[in-house]
Amino acid sequence: MVRVIPQGSVLGPLLFVIYINDMPDIIEKFAQVSVFADDAKISKHIANNEDSVRLQEALEKMHSWPEEWLSKLNIFKCKVLSITRGMLQNNIYGLNTDGGRCNLERVEQMKDLGVTVDEKLKFYDRIYEKVNKAYSMLETLGILTKHLSCVCISLW
Repeated sequence: MVRVIPQGSVLGPLLFVIYINDMPDIIEKFAQVSVFADDAKISKHIANNEDSVRLQEALEKMHSWPEEWLSKLNIFKCKVLSITRGMLQNNIYGLNTDGGRCNLERVEQMKDLGVTVDEKLKFYDRIYEKVNKAYSMLETLGILTKHLSCVCISLW
């Protein structure tokens, strides 16, 4: 009989951490891995072809780990973001699935924990987003000043 822990339960996060506890140990032999809640990031400095092969091996370990534990990795959420100051290396990374090989999508930017990171670490989208939010707040404040007294605005 399979027991399911309800989402949002107090015990759920603790059991999940116990469940994935060995996953970073398996992958760190090939590349760096960062885990936060149910999200994992694999990273590797690529200086030569051997580094690229090691990163592919890390991806394959990441893909095979859930199968050992009767779980599944959502391949469609897996992306490749290359961060570089120079020429972009267009190495193709992929995972073997039941239907054949699935190449991972290469993206120019990715949102990570609420921050958009791009391939040049420029953060233009993040800055644009914050400036627009500031202008929106100024517009709201401008509307309020027309309809409220100074006392009400200072309390806000």
